[in-house]
Amino acid sequence: MLEVESNYGCVDSIIEAVLVHNKPLSDFTVNDDCVNFAANFLNHSLVVGGTIINHEWNFNDGSSLDTTESPNHLYNSDGTYPVSLITTSNYGCKDTITKPAVRHAMPIANFITNPECLYDSVFFQNMSSINASSILTNWIWNFGDGSILSLSEEPKHLYNVEGEYDISLIVSSNNGCIDDTTLSVVIYPVPVALFSNTTICENTPPTSFFNQSTISTGSLIGWIWNFGDGNTSSLPNPSHSYLTDGVYNVEMIVETDYGCVDSIVNPITVLAKPMANFIANKTEGCSPVCIDFQDLSIANGTYIGNWSWILEGNIVRLEENISHCFYNVSNVDDKEYDVTLIVTNDLGCKDTLDMSNYIISWHNPIADFEATPEEINMYEAEILIINNSIGSDSYYWNFANTEISTGFEPVIIYQDTGTHEIMLISSTENQCVDTAFQLVTVTPVISIYVPSAFTPNNDGVNDEFIFKGFGIDENSIEFSIYNRWGEQIYSTNYSTPWNGTYKGGKVAQGNYIYKLICKDIIGGNHEYIGHVLLVR
Repeated sequence: MLEVESNYGCVDSIIEAVLVHNKPLSDFTVNDDCVNFAANFLNHSLVVGGTIINHEWNFNDGSSLDTTESPNHLYNSDGTYPVSLITTSNYGCKDTITKPAVRHAMPIANFITNPECLYDSVFFQNMSSINASSILTNWIWNFGDGSILSLSEEPKHLYNVEGEYDISLIVSSNNGCIDDTTLSVVIYPVPVALFSNTTICENTPPTSFFNQSTISTGSLIGWIWNFGDGNTSSLPNPSHSYLTDGVYNVEMIVETDYGCVDSIVNPITVLAKPMANFIANKTEGCSPVCIDFQDLSIANGTYIGNWSWILEGNIVRLEENISHCFYNVSNVDDKEYDVTLIVTNDLGCKDTLDMSNYIISWHNPIADFEATPEEINMYEAEILIINNSIGSDSYYWNFANTEISTGFEPVIIYQDTGTHEIMLISSTENQCVDTAFQLVTVTPVISIYVPSAFTPNNDGVNDEFIFKGFGIDENSIEFSIYNRWGEQIYSTNYSTPWNGTYKGGKVAQGNYIYKLICKDIIGGNHEYIGHVLLVR
């Protein structure tokens, strides 16, 4: 009812009916479960005298609101979440309810293990975990080889066959949450140790051991040998020289690339070896040096049945006593040679004597020189020597004119014309020698001398004009005199001098031209033209 009154006291009233609707009643249920399962919310909300037209869910995990009537929601992490539901009726009436939704922690199944060799137990270290709100209560192991399951937290397991196995672990919590994982483990094969050996002698070359160990997969990487005499080796196929004969227990331990091992012990017998020895009649000389070798070996058995001489690294001789020449092709360096003798006795045992650098073949020098010039005249008869010898330490020169020298590059002057032989003997400090020869020729000199003036005054001095020569063919002379006008005023085919007259009379003082044509005794042609001064 509404009653109103004016300022004058007048009153009126009205009565209207008001309808009050029922408020909805919000309600839902949810099961607690593991976080990896979606929470299933069942809506039980209702309203009297109306209908519910809207549902608004707040899961309180930061996700958006959901208007589904009965939604499913997956939480990302475990915990207790206050979930709110607001319902709205068709009359706009609302109701809110909040209930907890519990999501239990999920376990994380995990473990570590290491590969093992066959017949060694594998230990599994459990590394599974869960949030502190829950605890792990159960473990189920499947070792992948058909054996029974294990419920131990950290079991050990022995595999009977090599290979790779998938190991499964299932873990569960006190809330029934379950996780599983599968990892593989490798069981490495164990090798089989085995070896053989040659007939064993206390010898050089040594006894050879042959590794015959096997492995089904993988590879062998380590070997330890104990030869039974205090010596060891880590080679796969070693050799060993025993110092004395006897029986030795040889042990071999073999290891794979995964550290799996096996061992074997075999007895071997060591027989007596001979003692190789020899002498040479000499050990050095100029190339080729020829040596006689005499065997002095001791059998240490009944007899020595075989000799093997190794010379110059590859020449093999099988006699008891041998001779051999060693050649040195170098002209600069001495060469050393190894000599090896291998002897075998009646037991089949060997011994080797290796004499390194035992023989020295001295180098032979090369005598070589140049005599320059090879041809020279008698007035310039100095011969220069260029010594091109190789590998020499001293020199002996013989110049075929009674002169000798020991210098490196001597100078020789020949006094006589003709062909001369020069000999060089080059020597090393070990008196190895080589000889070289060369011919040189000293030729006679053709010499012409013409005076530049003469005085035909009958004083007995320089009264005539003529040339002087050496090595001239007298039968080839043409000698002429000309005046300034080119007129020939004197001529002769011999070495006859001009006395300064022409046609029986004296010519005037002055310059005159001469011309000489001749041949030398070797056959060369010569022509000389010049001036001569006639002084009265």
